[in-house]
Formats: sequence, C-alpha cells, structure tokens
Amino acid sequence: MGGTVFLDIETRELVPENRDLSLMRISIAGVRKDGEAFIFTEEDIAGLFTILDDADLIVGHNLILFDYKVLNRYAGYNVAAKHKERTLDFFYAIMQMTDRRVSMNDLAQRNLGIAKLGEGKDAPVMYKEGRMDELRAYLEQDLLILERLYDHLLQHGRLKYGHIVYKEPVEREIELPIKARPKNPSP
Repeated sequence: MGGTVFLDIETRELVPENRDLSLMRISIAGVRKDGEAFIFTEEDIAGLFTILDDADLIVGHNLILFDYKVLNRYAGYNVAAKHKERTLDFFYAIMQMTDRRVSMNDLAQRNLGIAKLGEGKDAPVMYKEGRMDELRAYLEQDLLILERLYDHLLQHGRLKYGHIVYKEPVEREIELPIKARPKNPSP
C-alpha cells in the first residue's frame, strides 16, 4: 500500500484523571488514504496496524502523545517507537517548536477556513449514546481535515496557529519540517 496515510482515533471515554492512557479503549479508529476512509473497531483493529506498517508517512494531530499511546494496548508494542520516524504530528511538532498546545480545530479554522463538527470530548458521548453514524462522520471529517492541512502545508510551507487555552486573536505562523507526500505506486 505505501504512501501517505492520515490517522485519527476516537475513544470510549475521556482521559482518566490519572492520565493513564493505557486504560483507554477506542470506539473507532480511522485511516484516510487515496481519498478513501477506512474505519476500524476493536474487533478489526489489526487491519489498522497493517496499513500503518506499510505507510511511508503517517500524518495526524496528537498522535505521539495520545493516539499512539491508546493504540499500544491493541498493538502489543510501543506504536510511537515503531512509527515516530515516519510520523508528522501537527500537535507534537508545533508544541516542540513553540511550547504551545494547538487544537486541530484552530489549525483548520486559521488555515482552511472550516471548523470541525465538534470537539474530542463529544466523541465518547456519541459512543455511549449509540450515535455511531454521527461518530463515524465526525471521525471521517477529522481525517479529511488532516489531509487538507497536510496539503496546505505542502503548498505554503507553513501553518497559522493560535493557542488552545488562550484563544489568541493574533495569528502566528510556523514552518514545519515538511515530509513530502510519497508517490503511491501505480496499480
């Protein structure tokens, strides 16, 4: 499969007070590749790891500090250690360079002019209430936003951002180390 994939997960619960992400479970996880979304549940999560293992580049938001840590329980290995060199994590990269925590919604609004369908804290509620179609739509939109942010970064070489806590009205821009989108092999 190779190429660039866009990864996001949704969990069944919010982060526990003790911050132990290994206790968390996914409700659904998704990968977007070549314009198509692939959605996984706990029952078929092995398919997700097959795609990640084959990817040349994995793009996401807060993969290193959240998604990968939640996925460790399903993989049976340290997902970040295995994939970090092939990962472009917008949240982690901006935080490392600026010491600021930037939401994906902030990036989407400032760079793409669109807003997410909701907030991460809404996903566990959707799951608990059995609103799986809505949860899937939320995840698929996040995957599309990730792809569009990446394409924006490739085109412009930088992303505009604010601060997740302070809701800064002033935009800043940051150049991120761009990992070019590998060409997908022809069929």
